[in-house]
Amino acid sequence: MRTSRRLAFTVIAMVCGIGGMRSQARAAYIVTVTQDGDNVVASGSGSIDTSGLAALGVATEWGFVANGFLITGPTAPVVVQNRTGFNNITARFGGTPSLTTASFGTGDVVGIVANSALFLPDEYVSGAALSSSATWDDATLAGLNLTPGDYTWTWGEGAHADRYELVINSAAPVPEPASMAVLGLPAAVMILRRGRRAAA
Repeated sequence: MRTSRRLAFTVIAMVCGIGGMRSQARAAYIVTVTQDGDNVVASGSGSIDTSGLAALGVATEWGFVANGFLITGPTAPVVVQNRTGFNNITARFGGTPSLTTASFGTGDVVGIVANSALFLPDEYVSGAALSSSATWDDATLAGLNLTPGDYTWTWGEGAHADRYELVINSAAPVPEPASMAVLGLPAAVMILRRGRRAAA
């Protein structure tokens, strides 16, 4: 009985630990673009240290994809700040030659222009949490000319080093740690029940 209980608690601790590790990794802004059925979905979260970037001014942007551009967030135009100063030149990730507005989007307007600039909410404070999403209905990665791969822009140095990561992945989404925890709990319950039956 004690061994079964110990094993069940170990399973629960491991599953919860995986979720905890993921939630602490917020040192960058990461956007994942995935083919989800008949739609293309882009979602991002994290934070951005702007101290290593130079301000270019303001612009009006919304959720869209174009050649070398990917912006997530609401489809209604909003004012954003434009920043530059990347340490590296990143290969273009593709994008349709003409601008294709997302069918819908949520959160903050956050975007990247390959090789040149980053878009952030106009009133964004360095290091604050950001989250954003955009969905293109009845679309494919190939149709939007998005090339699968992992693209990273870096800037700043030392304590102010930061990055924007864009992952374009045609595979099905991997369950989030929270989902994994929910899936792991039934296994722990089964182990406890078996232990009780054995004791009886």
